[in-house]
Amino acid sequence: YLKKHYPLEFMAAVMSTVMNNHKKLGQYIHDLKDMKIILLPPNINHSYGKFSVENGCVRYGLLAIKNVGKGLIENIKDKRKDKLFLGFRDFIDRVDSNELNRKAVESLIKGGAFDEFGFHRSQLLSIYEKEIDMAHKKNSFIVKGQMNIFGDIIEVDRTDESLPNIPEMKNKYLLEFEKEVLGIYLSGHPLSEYEEVLNEQITLNLSELAEFDGESGIIKDGDIITVGGMLIKINEKVTKNENKMAFIEIEDIYDKIEVIIFPNIYRKAEEMLKNNSYFLIEGGVVFKEDEPPKIIANQVRILSNDLKSKETRLYLKLKRYDEKLLKDVMTLLKSCKGRSIVLIYIEENKKTIKVPENLCVDINNGLIEKLKILLGQESIKIR
Repeated sequence: YLKKHYPLEFMAAVMSTVMNNHKKLGQYIHDLKDMKIILLPPNINHSYGKFSVENGCVRYGLLAIKNVGKGLIENIKDKRKDKLFLGFRDFIDRVDSNELNRKAVESLIKGGAFDEFGFHRSQLLSIYEKEIDMAHKKNSFIVKGQMNIFGDIIEVDRTDESLPNIPEMKNKYLLEFEKEVLGIYLSGHPLSEYEEVLNEQITLNLSELAEFDGESGIIKDGDIITVGGMLIKINEKVTKNENKMAFIEIEDIYDKIEVIIFPNIYRKAEEMLKNNSYFLIEGGVVFKEDEPPKIIANQVRILSNDLKSKETRLYLKLKRYDEKLLKDVMTLLKSCKGRSIVLIYIEENKKTIKVPENLCVDINNGLIEKLKILLGQESIKIR
């Protein structure tokens, strides 16, 4: 009820409850996109501690930024009551220096909280330590009552216009910094340029895979599926027969998964894994109780936009998740094995899942007529 009638308030509230659970937070950000709700980045003048509603959007909360504590946030809110911060140095000058620490300010910069002032994050990162030291020194002078010969507290030029003129960092590093301090990629994602080919090639994304238990639904234990993402960890092992194998971890926009690569596959994949970042992994999915799913790889491919498919695909639409109807559909697909990929769209939760590779079909009139009886003509498309 709340999600339907008060979607902004509802999403801001639930996201505030999972600020330290980056996996859940990433899933809710995905939900925002599906709901056509814009997530505004953290902002020193407009963010509160928790996620909030602002002009028909959801604003990122400062407490979700690594190293930023409640004391600093309360001080920020207090100082901007009468006047918003005019720039980075104005922020440094006005916030209580006792609440300023290098880690917190660095995280605010890396998370984009000062972007509205129009300066590069690289510029602010080059001077923030000096600015904080100056603020602490100034506070020390005030406490001690030290004055210069003109009777004024020691001051220097405090305008942002004198920031060093250096270019912004490459987008890759900006995104890495966001991941470091926010736990997620916010302004973009390294995989964004491959989004179209990923949607074509993968069976489902990793957060969707985590929803299955291996016994029911479209994906079952042992099914051959394809997932895609960027390599974030590789752990090479040597077997008793002195052959190399690897346990790798790949991450897509929503989640991550462990992939086991045995020696016969690792021999072919070792060089590409050590020289590239983005991959498609085909293999058997393994479900174990109380453990996240894993994949035993039988093929590793470099993710490239050259992989865009030109094959005919069969699209099926279900109004809602119906276990019995899905079982009937799967039985029918198994009876018409071929090379064409089948994608099933669940209208209720707006999810599209590509069926496992072992359920690819031969699209023929017999199959289509039987599917029409099960699902209705309007629920079947061939592209």
